[in-house]
Amino acid sequence: MDYLNADTDSTRRTYRETLNDFQRRHPMHAERVRAEHLIDFLTTDADGHDTKRAPATLKRQRAVFRTFWQWAKRKGYVKINPAEDLDTLVLGSGDSRPGRWLTRPEALRFAGRLR
Repeated sequence: MDYLNADTDSTRRTYRETLNDFQRRHPMHAERVRAEHLIDFLTTDADGHDTKRAPATLKRQRAVFRTFWQWAKRKGYVKINPAEDLDTLVLGSGDSRPGRWLTRPEALRFAGRLR
């Protein structure tokens, strides 16, 4: 995990779990991953329904993706960084009320406008 400058075992475990969960839901080579796959992971749960994850969890998972894809691009493993614009998506803000979250279609529309 040389892409991770982690101070604790807990941080390393969190990164590993997030990336493993993503790989299980989107089993493809890193070069094929696009922003839409990351948005799908962040906005839906494994069952395909709108996510129930807390905003802090989504923020942490977004940070994992941002760090990993920056490293992969810098090392030449991928040509594009699909996590580049994830910080512009508002995925939750404090409350875990369902109305506060972007749905997958809303997030995809928003991401499409960024290009």
